[in-house]
Amino acid sequence: MKSRRIFMTMVCLLMCLASYSTYGDLQPRFPGGEEALMAFIEKEMKYPDESVKYGEQGRVVIEFTVDKKGNIVNPRVIRTATPLLDREALRIISKMPRWLPGKRDWMYVDMKYILPIIFSLDEAAPKLEKRSHSNIDPSKIVKQWPSFPGGDMALQDFINREMDYLPAAMRKGDQGKVIVRFLIDSKGNVVKPRIYKGISSSIDREALRIVSKMPRWKPAKMLNGKTAEHWWTIVINFDFTPIG
Repeated sequence: MKSRRIFMTMVCLLMCLASYSTYGDLQPRFPGGEEALMAFIEKEMKYPDESVKYGEQGRVVIEFTVDKKGNIVNPRVIRTATPLLDREALRIISKMPRWLPGKRDWMYVDMKYILPIIFSLDEAAPKLEKRSHSNIDPSKIVKQWPSFPGGDMALQDFINREMDYLPAAMRKGDQGKVIVRFLIDSKGNVVKPRIYKGISSSIDREALRIVSKMPRWKPAKMLNGKTAEHWWTIVINFDFTPIG
């Protein structure tokens, strides 16, 4: 039932985002429809080892053109997650077969399309575990990923409450996403935070300060039932409106 809800959510996302494509009588379509597209993405996705190590997940949104022959051309990331996941999303797009091209006034035309690709460690866990069995060590296979107390929504609420909007950064118009990596030890403590992708020195310091204020997380649990330290990655969005 859970997988069914996830699938329907992704289909809704696809249909909503596709509405932003160039208008036409008929939008481009993956051969077999949306369900076949989801199956292709799931089969083709190869979660990068480095992303698993650092707990990277999120949604990458790709824009591309389906030309009048159904070829995918000029794919580009318009919403990023992390560099590794962005590259994997583009790789998946590059492996796609020809689409059914869009039509306008009954003629095949080049048409833009927007596609979100969701990277979720929870959803990828069965495939990752199977991949690890070639040289299995139960102490090194994650059964349960680290989690902020209360879940992802609680984490976002914490960041929003803790964030200090810096006057200097607001005046300069510095804004964007800071990617922070940190280690969650076997007791759930957040240690060794570091900037993976920054904006400016003042905003980067604020991102590190927010992470330093976090309560204990629920630590990772391995296949052997023991808790263990695990690297994690989060994105903190600083969206300032410049003063004056």
